Amino acid sequence: MSCELCGSKSEELHLVIFSGSRVLACPSCVRKYGLVVIRRAGEPRKKPIARQARQQRSVKPLSPEYDVVEDYGLIIKGAREARGLTQEDLARLVGVKLSYIRKVEQGKMVPELPVLRKLEKLLSVKLVEEAEPREEKVIYSSGGEDSITLGDLLGRDEQ
Repeated sequence: MSCELCGSKSEELHLVIFSGSRVLACPSCVRKYGLVVIRRAGEPRKKPIARQARQQRSVKPLSPEYDVVEDYGLIIKGAREARGLTQEDLARLVGVKLSYIRKVEQGKMVPELPVLRKLEKLLSVKLVEEAEPREEKVIYSSGGEDSITLGDLLGRDEQ
């Protein structure tokens, strides 16, 4: 296997965190960049300590065909205030909790598509638009002598 930072072949690789990502690095890159080793490559993971799971509602993203308009929170808040509704009133009319409306208006949460449709109808605003077709770009292909490493991308190719 080869080091994902410098590209050198090494039998001894370590799983490390480099610029916020988990990568495999050789011992010389670990020393050179002062990286923290999570574990050696190939070692089994340690069994995690059992923790009490938090009850958290997962928000499903919109389908690939739809996007939410920019500044949706401000649009909702402006339309709500223009109609003289409080956040509590809007939450009751839409059938969601007050905290949900607060997070949506602050832009901290993207509502699910059915909720967006209800808000559009109640407030007479446009919140959902058809998504433009997205092209997938391949920026890295693994393997081969000419493969790109993270070190190449960051300009750290000296050894």
